[in-house]
Amino acid sequence: MENAKLKPIGTLLFEDVKSIEKEEKRIKTGTDRLNSFVEVAQGLLGPLDNEQRHELWKRGRKFIEEQIKSQYPFPNGSDKFNLEALGMDPEPLYKFYRDHGQYWHGINFRIDEEGIFIPEEKQSGIETHKYFIETERQQKILYLAEKFQQLFEQADELKAVPSSELDRRTCKLLLGEMMKYEKGTIVPDVERIAMDKQFK
Repeated sequence: MENAKLKPIGTLLFEDVKSIEKEEKRIKTGTDRLNSFVEVAQGLLGPLDNEQRHELWKRGRKFIEEQIKSQYPFPNGSDKFNLEALGMDPEPLYKFYRDHGQYWHGINFRIDEEGIFIPEEKQSGIETHKYFIETERQQKILYLAEKFQQLFEQADELKAVPSSELDRRTCKLLLGEMMKYEKGTIVPDVERIAMDKQFK
């Protein structure tokens, strides 16, 4: 291990990989369902340009209702009368939105030149699972934790404190929460340093 150095504030400490993978899967599902929603909507409303697709994504049912009403042959007639006159049944589209709209909620998209929704590179749902050094206190605690790791590795090499005699309990008693016992040695608990309020 190289010598411990004080890392700058803003340095990535830890990524919750499982949560990020789960969010990436949600983004893929949301993207697929939103693009399917556009196809279903176009089956009812006719072709939609990119601006209309954007409105459909952002406003959902309200946009659909406005588009249908703009086609009413009898503006003073009832919805039922006008829908029958147009030969339209928006209920399957509304149901699709009710059943699937939650999947693309909170995802940032752009629309490509072919009118397909593509998730933006930076997604807040992914960024919330990345933890950075935020404070000077965290910065110093991480530095100390890395320094302790170096000292224990040196002591182990000299057989002064063999790693075989270390365990989780000893680690916690000696070094508190900033270190953890892992694979026969003591390492900084960057996940805890990143997430635990006591270190901020």
